[in-house]
Amino acid sequence: MEWNQKIEDIINNKKWIANDNGLWKIQCCKLVNDEDELMVFIVADELEGPACARVEKVIVTGSELVLFYDSQYDYVLEESEYDNYSKFITSEEWKILFKGNAIGDLKEMNMISEEEGFYVEPHEGIERYMSNYDKRVSEEIAEHFNL
Repeated sequence: MEWNQKIEDIINNKKWIANDNGLWKIQCCKLVNDEDELMVFIVADELEGPACARVEKVIVTGSELVLFYDSQYDYVLEESEYDNYSKFITSEEWKILFKGNAIGDLKEMNMISEEEGFYVEPHEGIERYMSNYDKRVSEEIAEHFNL
């Protein structure tokens, strides 16, 4: 599989992707490329609001692509900051992010796509993947996306 192209396709799709984190917790993320820096917007049950974080590492394990962000340095977005992110998120999406039922509303508006084998995780969870990943492919992705 051409992993760099898969990431580019996800970015170009401009949709949110749902990840089931288990225990009935759902997270949706939107992957963007901002001046050669991968960033991810996140809405999740356990967050105090929508957040934005820089992608720190990408790992390919089997047929899965896992992106890691540093959750200690993620940034909780403020509703008044739309102009800073308008090139990545439509005004309609932005309003949804602050309504309270963002995931449900994004689904209802057909702004969520299913992406098999694509996951976004906080960097703290990286240890469980380190023993079984494709180092060469992961390094190629890191080089391609300046990680």
